[in-house]
Amino acid sequence: MIITERECHSSSGTLNEKSRIEQIYAALSLSTPMPANRLPVLLILTGLPGSGKTHLASLLRAKVPFSLICSDSLRAVLVDRPDYSPSENSLVYRLADKLLWRLLRERRNVIYDAVNLSEGRRQTLRTLALDAGARPMTILVTASEHVIRERLARRRERTTRQWGDSQADWDVYCKLASLSERIAHQHIVVDTTQDIAPSLPAIIEAIAMQSGPNGSVTGLR
Repeated sequence: MIITERECHSSSGTLNEKSRIEQIYAALSLSTPMPANRLPVLLILTGLPGSGKTHLASLLRAKVPFSLICSDSLRAVLVDRPDYSPSENSLVYRLADKLLWRLLRERRNVIYDAVNLSEGRRQTLRTLALDAGARPMTILVTASEHVIRERLARRRERTTRQWGDSQADWDVYCKLASLSERIAHQHIVVDTTQDIAPSLPAIIEAIAMQSGPNGSVTGLR
C-alpha cells in the first residue's frame, strides 16, 4: 500500500470512514484477480513487532501476486501518534476488515500484515475469508528476542523513515508480548532469525495448494 504523507494529512479528521476506505483502496497496488478455477487466499501474518512480517510479505509478493493490507500504514492514516490502545486497534481492525472483504470479493490474493496476536482476532479473519469465498492461511512469524531487540533499536536509530513505517519500539513489543495467544488452528511457522529464502518455495507451494480445488478450510491440507 502506497499512501503519501501529504495525502494522509490532507484528509485526516475530515473524511468519513467510507471516504478513507476509498482513498486507501485507490492507493493500493492491486494484484490480478484469480482465475475461475482458483480461489483467492487470505494470508494472515501474525507475530510481534520486529519479527519480520513485513520482510516476509515483501519476499512473497515478489514471487506470488498478492495485494497487501498493512496495519502500520492504516494506523498512520488514522492517528498521528499511535499508542496501540484497544480503541485504536479496534478502529484499525474495522477499516482493515472492510478492505480485506472488498479485495477478497474481487477474487484477489491478499496478505494481511499485522500483529494479529489474539486467537479471536485470527478467527474473525478466517471467518471473513471463508464468507468472502476465499481460503485463509495463517503464518506465525518469529525471531529470537535478541534479534528482535536489535532490529527495533536499529529502526529507532534511523535518520530517515518512510511514511507508514512501524513506530513500535521495545516498550510496545513488551506490552504486546504479554497479549500474545497460542494459535489453536493449523498454521505455518517462519523463523526469521536466519535467512528465510530457503523456506519460500514450501510456503509458495502451500499457497498454491490452498488456492486450488483441493484446498482446505483449515488453512492447510
